[in-house]
Amino acid sequence: MTFNEEENNPLVCFCFNIKLHEVQTIIIQEDVHTIFDIMARCKAGNGCTSCWPLLEELLSLKPPEPGGF
Repeated sequence: MTFNEEENNPLVCFCFNIKLHEVQTIIIQEDVHTIFDIMARCKAGNGCTSCWPLLEELLSLKPPEPGGF
């Protein structure tokens, strides 16, 4: 059995061909708090906006920042 990257890294934004791992990396490594922050960094969400619910869900999974509430 071989590792299938497509199954483990699905498209999140079809308009700009942005995959899950790219969005997750941005959320984890950069100072993003809103969909608009994601849009500014990788274009996900800038097209038809059908990915907005998934982007919101991914943002909600971001661990709280140290010292934050």
